[in-house]
Amino acid sequence: TKMGSLESIIEQYLSSLDMHKLELDGTEKPEIKKGPEGISNITYMISVNGDSRFIRINKSRSESYREEFLKLKALAPYCIAPKPYLFGKEPFPAPFMITELIPGRPLEKEEVAHNLDAILESLNELQSIPVAELQKREGFKTDMSSCNDYAKNLIKEIRGQLQNYSRRFGESYLSDALSEILDVSENSLKQNSDFFNYFPLRILQG
Repeated sequence: TKMGSLESIIEQYLSSLDMHKLELDGTEKPEIKKGPEGISNITYMISVNGDSRFIRINKSRSESYREEFLKLKALAPYCIAPKPYLFGKEPFPAPFMITELIPGRPLEKEEVAHNLDAILESLNELQSIPVAELQKREGFKTDMSSCNDYAKNLIKEIRGQLQNYSRRFGESYLSDALSEILDVSENSLKQNSDFFNYFPLRILQG
């Protein structure tokens, strides 16, 4: 089967890899287990003596996959995201990365309210990272030509998050209202693009 062949490829790849690159014991044979499959990734878990890593194989062959890996590298010193170990394109049929495995699961809708303190604490940690430090690290673009570029990309990102939310929890008055706000913002950007383009983007955080 396709999954069986992937597991064979992973096993062969790991047999020739210096496991110390993954901070794993190289004297033991790793256990390989199929992980959850998302919209964009096929995943496997590698375990050695209780230490686990995560292999993500990108189904869409996206060129931005390497940028995601570089962003994880930039965030590694702050311990707010999975630690990245390796990125590559061979021997798998698509780009892949190996990262730290952080145990957990997505929150159910009814659990969000009971975990707001933890969610806000994580957001505060993210916001506390000095932008000037991130701009020094590969993976975070600092050459956006204008505020207009940044605003358009921000709207695109929010729309993507909104679609994910709607798929998981269904449409709601909140998602409808936010979608209308994004439409208004997008139209405003189109009407004032010349104005925005005169202002270079210097800072990514207010």
